[in-house]
Amino acid sequence: MPPGHALLLCLTGWSRNAAIADPTLLQRSFIRRCNEAYLTIVLEICLSKERILDLYLNLAEWGDGVFGAEMAARTHFKKSAQSLTREEAARLAAILPASRRWSPRGSIASARIGTILARMRYPAPKEAPPEPRRTRKRG
Repeated sequence: MPPGHALLLCLTGWSRNAAIADPTLLQRSFIRRCNEAYLTIVLEICLSKERILDLYLNLAEWGDGVFGAEMAARTHFKKSAQSLTREEAARLAAILPASRRWSPRGSIASARIGTILARMRYPAPKEAPPEPRRTRKRG
């Protein structure tokens, strides 16, 4: 997305909410959205899309006190993020808007994963890969 689109999206989002909010809230909301638009433009100029996504996924809160995709995978599914199946990854993505209230195994995540799975564009395994065998060293 070109940098100018971020500003347009921020300002458009503000105007949709204008009819239902009080003027003080609108002023703070507008200032906040302008600040977010400025930061978005700076980030898009300085960083690649992959790096922005990487930063977001590793700083996002995925539950009460759970920060980062790796910790989310370990907390919710007891495995590393690399070992997640497509469905498990979609379940984690489904809770991002309200991760402190929603569970990856809850009804909201279940309702949202169909759309997320349809939009996934990377080849992830449908099943978890087998855990590597641990061999004992013989001395």
